[in-house]
Amino acid sequence: MCAKLLAEALGAHRAYDLGVHAAIDAARIGAITIECADDAGSFRKRIRAEALVAFAEAAEGLKLAQVEHPVHIIMREISADPAPSGEAECPFCASCLKWVQDSSNGHVHAQCVTSGCLCIMP
Repeated sequence: MCAKLLAEALGAHRAYDLGVHAAIDAARIGAITIECADDAGSFRKRIRAEALVAFAEAAEGLKLAQVEHPVHIIMREISADPAPSGEAECPFCASCLKWVQDSSNGHVHAQCVTSGCLCIMP
């Protein structure tokens, strides 16, 4: 359940960033279209193009910081550990995540002790 909620939150985060990127791209395309028009030198056209460029620049600040998925973080930490097995804090519920690394292929198998939480390659 914890993993599902985080995945939904990360999906919403990604959707927000895509919307911001689309708005920035639309403003820049609009500004370029106006600047390339035959009557681009008119006062109103210049003002519109400048406003769109200013909007695009301001919207850059609306982008969210890129968030690394917690499973990627915990997998990197486990892979760096030379031990063949161990325990770590579950990135979703902060409970105990028990893991073992397969000696033949290096695959990591992990299971949170909380029922229904994170399970990697059961």
